Amino acid sequence: MRHQTTLLKAVASFIRVSVGHGDAGRKLQALVAGLAGIAIVGRKHDGYVAEGAPPFQHDGHWVEGFIVNPSAMQ
Repeated sequence: MRHQTTLLKAVASFIRVSVGHGDAGRKLQALVAGLAGIAIVGRKHDGYVAEGAPPFQHDGHWVEGFIVNPSAMQ
């Protein structure tokens, strides 16, 4: 529980300092995806959920397919 509290304080601090108008959603999305990335790199398969479809091209541009989110902390 102590680690979760520390993480929540760090996230709150990041959001207060870094998130401005217009790019708040992108920064928050990157922050959450980063938490899932920690689980992926650490090979903790129960630490993230990947849903969606593979990326694809549409009118010459790549479109994201998968959404990766951290799962509940154990």
